[in-house]
Amino acid sequence: QTPTSQEFSASADTISFDQSKDQYTLRSFGNRKATLRRFSRSGQTPTRSVSQQIEFSPSHDRVTLHGVTEIQGLP
Repeated sequence: QTPTSQEFSASADTISFDQSKDQYTLRSFGNRKATLRRFSRSGQTPTRSVSQQIEFSPSHDRVTLHGVTEIQGLP
């Protein structure tokens, strides 16, 4: 599954959305990884997170990573 908006794109084996929390949960299994790319409004390079499970709340600008393998972004 690959939801995309102007603010982010995501890919994982399963993606769910909890409307009450405004939170996406991305999960991948085995050796596969969930990936979240967040785009800045200023056109800078996207922030990329790769993990076994990612919880992302766009309205709160909050990301929680479980089983992190890669984080790429600006300092």
